[in-house]
Amino acid sequence: MVHGEVEPVKDLRIGLRVITNSGEIALEFSGERAEKISGISAENAHSLPEHELVNYLEKKFVGKILKAECFSLKNDYLYAKKAELLEEG
Repeated sequence: MVHGEVEPVKDLRIGLRVITNSGEIALEFSGERAEKISGISAENAHSLPEHELVNYLEKKFVGKILKAECFSLKNDYLYAKKAELLEEG
C-alpha cells in the first residue's frame, strides 16, 4: 500500500544454525549467494513442495564444512558475504 503497485520478486533466503569452535551462531544467505551455495535457483526453490526443499537443503548442508566471510548483524547472527562448502576431510 505504501509503495503502490509493485511486481513481486522471488528471492531465496537460507538461514543456518552453525556450530563453531566458540559456540553456535545463526548464519543467513540471500539472493545470488543463497542460490550459489545451495545450487538451486529461487524460481526452482519456490516451485518445490516445502518438504522437498527442506530435504534438499538438509542433504546439502547438514554435517558439511562451510567456510564463510561474514559481517555481524547481532551478537550471534551473521550475514554471509561469501561462502563455500568445503570437501569433507
